[in-house]
Amino acid sequence: MDDLLTHEVSMLRRIESLAYFLRERPRSVDSILDHLWANTFYGQSAFGHILHAIQNDGSLSMPAKCGFKVWPTEKFPKLDVTTDTKLNRSLRTGEVVSCGSFESFSFAGPDYLTDLFPNGFGSSIAWPVPGTGSILTFFYDEVELTPELTLFLKTVGNIISLSLQNSPDANVVKPADHLDHPVTQFTLTSRQWNILKSVRKGKTNPEIAENLGYSESLVRQETMKIYRKLRIEGRKELLDLPDEKFPFIFE
Repeated sequence: MDDLLTHEVSMLRRIESLAYFLRERPRSVDSILDHLWANTFYGQSAFGHILHAIQNDGSLSMPAKCGFKVWPTEKFPKLDVTTDTKLNRSLRTGEVVSCGSFESFSFAGPDYLTDLFPNGFGSSIAWPVPGTGSILTFFYDEVELTPELTLFLKTVGNIISLSLQNSPDANVVKPADHLDHPVTQFTLTSRQWNILKSVRKGKTNPEIAENLGYSESLVRQETMKIYRKLRIEGRKELLDLPDEKFPFIFE
């Protein structure tokens, strides 16, 4: 990964190539992951990518993947965003998270891992695609999660997120039936989650702005978006909701 991590020109060219690819026309999630494999991570030790999308009932789907010779669907564990895994930490916080090597990877059963990775893997990293979920990337080698790599992956995730808004696969996050919580809570951005947690702790807008480093106008705008997404009228109604409505937000 040295070329990708230490040379800014290489990183910028890879980002530019991805942006150009996505700008030409709307792309499916499968074609986006194929481009990551063949271009964005070309020449590096990354060999597989899985997009994990958050459904509106809190479960996780895997609508796209690339780089795998087999795909043993019948062995896949049932996943949801409330489980305590490093992948879910990325999904909940919107951060880039190192998920470990083959030996330390704990979010799936051994049979599932052996079928997918007969030769193992050196490291894995989950990185966010805002509004959709996270991509879990697997590497042959042990890869250090440096600030440069973190910034690179966040930038790539943001570009993909913007592209998916106009993609034929824009609905990879599908509502679930018979929910007992606001169906859109799982589509909050990481910024909105942070503001939501502060509001639930009784913080005022000026206090939130100071603590999180945002402007008060931005906090007001994001708070209104939160109300709309949760289908509530205002702060009082938000404060009246029980914590059980947000199992993945309140850690």
